[in-house]
Amino acid sequence: MHNDYLSELFSDADIPMFMLDTSGVITHWNAAIAKLLDVDSSDFTGIPIDTALHSIKNISIREPINVSTLLRLELSELNLLHKGESARPEKLKITCHAGPDEQHILCIGHHITQQEEFSQPQKNLQKQYQEFIKTTSAPVFVIDEQGTIIEWNAAMEDATGHKESSAQTKNLIDHFTRGNETIRLRKILDQAAQGIFMPFFDLVLLTKSGKNVRLKANVYPRYNLQSESTDIVCISQQQAVQKSESLKAIQTDKLATLGEMATSVAHELNQPLNVIRMAAGNTLKRMDKLPMEANYLRDKLKRISEQTERAATIINHMRMFGRNADEAPAPIQPKLAIHGALGLIGEQLRLAEINVLVETIDTPLWVKGHQIQLEQVLINLLTNARDAINSNTTGEKRILIKLDATDDHARITLEDNGGGIDTIAIDRLFEPFFTTKEMGLGTGLGLSVSYGIIQEMGGSIDATNVNKSACFTILLPLLLIT
Repeated sequence: MHNDYLSELFSDADIPMFMLDTSGVITHWNAAIAKLLDVDSSDFTGIPIDTALHSIKNISIREPINVSTLLRLELSELNLLHKGESARPEKLKITCHAGPDEQHILCIGHHITQQEEFSQPQKNLQKQYQEFIKTTSAPVFVIDEQGTIIEWNAAMEDATGHKESSAQTKNLIDHFTRGNETIRLRKILDQAAQGIFMPFFDLVLLTKSGKNVRLKANVYPRYNLQSESTDIVCISQQQAVQKSESLKAIQTDKLATLGEMATSVAHELNQPLNVIRMAAGNTLKRMDKLPMEANYLRDKLKRISEQTERAATIINHMRMFGRNADEAPAPIQPKLAIHGALGLIGEQLRLAEINVLVETIDTPLWVKGHQIQLEQVLINLLTNARDAINSNTTGEKRILIKLDATDDHARITLEDNGGGIDTIAIDRLFEPFFTTKEMGLGTGLGLSVSYGIIQEMGGSIDATNVNKSACFTILLPLLLIT
């Protein structure tokens, strides 16, 4: 929980609450949850949720905890049995909600058999929640199951230009969406009304001036003490803010990649420098033998010039790769991005004795984006393939890159013979900070950043296992260039 507006809500809440990060580790634990579970107020921060609950003697877990399922919000609650001093065991329930920062899960605990004990804390939490909606800098609104707006905070006023007084009692879908967005949002809200959490989807609303405002939204139902859905809450973030954070992640990943490639690039630069040194040295020796032959001198100077250009090309490519992509997306050729990526990491692959095969079609393919960012995606995939091959392959080491086209997409596939991807990990590959590598060998950002780049280009990226080989497929919408 890194957002200030949630920190205050959490620390002041009388209702039992704790937070999990994306790895299932408890990041925050308040005194009320300790009281509910009848344990001392010792802090469980930093302990995995399953370890923490299994360590409490008076608590039995009614079904196994599947942390990965819980984190994907496929399981919305944990049911526990409290074996305290009471005459009969008490049922406890912990409900889980997606955090608005996309990095945490909020867990709230309460009795089922003795809910009346928590009526006042529930009221206090409701009051704090309403205060949070009013004061947070995140755009937040609340609607009923028919889509009628109940609450509309100041940040929503800033984002849309619609004042709360004019927005309240209006139907969100009828008055703030149009076209395909109306149909799409109606489906999302119908699912939320059925108790299905809808995290991290794109929400497009009409502003007062008639323009579109894009938000990244989390929608989930809110319940009363009888576990009845009362309304739907939407906590969102403007795309411009999210875009800024995405660009920071992209730049962080690029700089990490540059650092990893330093040895390879140094080797690449040494080759033209050695040629220049030898050409200059031979020329100096020849100068002692007069007269100097013009053709000999011309040949050596031409070689020096060519190698200088080669070194400059390597340096300029590194400089371009490392800078921010501030310009607007433009038509680019995936084929050039493939060659550019191999120009930066190819020496590493050669030193690792990995044979890289490239198969491309002759027809030029055009897509919209940033070539440097597409190179970054390919370098991330090539780096992961290299690491997998080095760890798991004893015979021939091979990477195959193909570029072809479907009816309306350019398709890039990258396949390696590094043993494939663990079936447990394959569904989480593109999550931020998730890595299958040993501690210190991976940031867990590469594939997450790659996913964001491809999505920003309007495309898709997915991973599969093919004959014990990992295969990544990138699809990018084709542009018609005349």
